[in-house]
Amino acid sequence: MTCTHPIHAETQTISQSQQQQLKRALKKAHANAIILVNGKSKNHPIVISNRISQNGKKTKAVSPNRLFPIASFQKSMTGVAIEQLLYDKKLSLSTPLAKYCPQVRSASSISVQQMITHTSGLADSNDMARKAWRRQSRLMYYTETNYDLTGKPNQWHYANVNYGFLAIIIGKVSHESYYTYMKKHVLKPYHLKQATFYSQIKNKHKQITPSINISYQKDPHEKGHPWHYLGREVATEYGAGDLMCSPNDYWRFVNEALLAKPNRLIRYEHYASGNETPYYAGLYIHPQEIHTNASYDGYSATMYSDWVHNKTIMVFSNNLSHKQMRALAPIVYRIYYGTNHKGGFAY
Repeated sequence: MTCTHPIHAETQTISQSQQQQLKRALKKAHANAIILVNGKSKNHPIVISNRISQNGKKTKAVSPNRLFPIASFQKSMTGVAIEQLLYDKKLSLSTPLAKYCPQVRSASSISVQQMITHTSGLADSNDMARKAWRRQSRLMYYTETNYDLTGKPNQWHYANVNYGFLAIIIGKVSHESYYTYMKKHVLKPYHLKQATFYSQIKNKHKQITPSINISYQKDPHEKGHPWHYLGREVATEYGAGDLMCSPNDYWRFVNEALLAKPNRLIRYEHYASGNETPYYAGLYIHPQEIHTNASYDGYSATMYSDWVHNKTIMVFSNNLSHKQMRALAPIVYRIYYGTNHKGGFAY
């Protein structure tokens, strides 16, 4: 495919008025959060920060350079890895899951294309593992057993397990583990200097942005150990949300792996356009625009990018729920892109 869209090399710096509006939007949403938005240099975004008070004290700010549980943002990285294997003709969209995971029910009728677009008929069985497993082999085994079938193949059904199976396929096709492949072919080439997988982080307290939402204490088994609680969530999202990445690193990934690859995005548009929900390779896609959301208990994020005009905005919060971020996201979108912008996402 050839690029048919004009690509603008220089970004347009956000106005002071827009920055003030975004700051007010964070305050109104009571969001302990940062917004990353285009500055004068593509890999040095402007950071807009808001901190809330708890018990009369300011909570710790979200840092653009500290690891953040990016949850479903990782699907766009797994999507790039699949695209690399497709480009190298080591895999095809029609490849059945049965070729690599024959024990999975209905695997012979589930294709890579269906998994990458969430139209496989697969569903997640559980969203919380019993343990915060560390071994990659254990995470793979859990993925292979933590699934149900919707009974509605070819219909849209968002399920993390789709990307878990894609991660397993990446490992088997490349003859490396998924983690090794991602480090060598995605994290390193696109200069994600801090990104690492949750199970491989030695000092989570110091390295990961803590959630200031204490909802994890609803589970009496945790006894106030937020990292174990997060680890149990992460264990259900092998390849789909087990990577910790700083906001600045994810900004770099979007710019270098996506915006700098217009032919890749045109391909994404092509394969997303015929779907009930226009989704492909970890991203919701409108003409010339990409979008994605992310959430764990106590964490949430959203990203919008107009890849023709090279305008991107991201929000990372460690106190908003997924529902609260979904309410904030269109407000942020309209402030940055304008009310007359032709895009806009309902998801």
